[in-house]
Amino acid sequence: MRRVRSKYGQFMIVEALLLAAITACVVPGMNFAARTHDLRTHSVPAAGAGLVIGTNHQNKTPYYVVFFHTQNGRQAEARIYDWPGASMPTRGDQVPIRYAPSDPTEATDARAFPGYMLPSILLGLALVLVVGGGFGLWAMHREFEGKTVDRTAPHLPKDPYRPAGR
Repeated sequence: MRRVRSKYGQFMIVEALLLAAITACVVPGMNFAARTHDLRTHSVPAAGAGLVIGTNHQNKTPYYVVFFHTQNGRQAEARIYDWPGASMPTRGDQVPIRYAPSDPTEATDARAFPGYMLPSILLGLALVLVVGGGFGLWAMHREFEGKTVDRTAPHLPKDPYRPAGR
């Protein structure tokens, strides 16, 4: 037997799913945008080229590990997720590095500054979900407004969970 769900319940389920989808786009988008902005505005070049000491291709997001010296001579190691071209540098390669002075583990390959493409896509998708979802919720609310199920009709059972013949 099919369970009868109220129109308000359907409305709330759609609203909760819409809110979850928007959150799933906005949170990573803002995180990527903040990291990209910090690296673009506050990063400084390393004292010399960084040495690639390892790579990781097993994860969903491949990266390479680079060892470098900061401008004040401190040794640092960082994971780099952005590089120019299609192929990742290999162990032993020298790469130019820019890093955040407050946290040298936040570094990037100076040849491939992280762009704003991914944050723009995620935040644009969130905007589409907000506008489209808001319109959809408004239309759904207008459709359900004033509509109720008339249980006094002879073809509907008084109890929706019991068949009509009993």
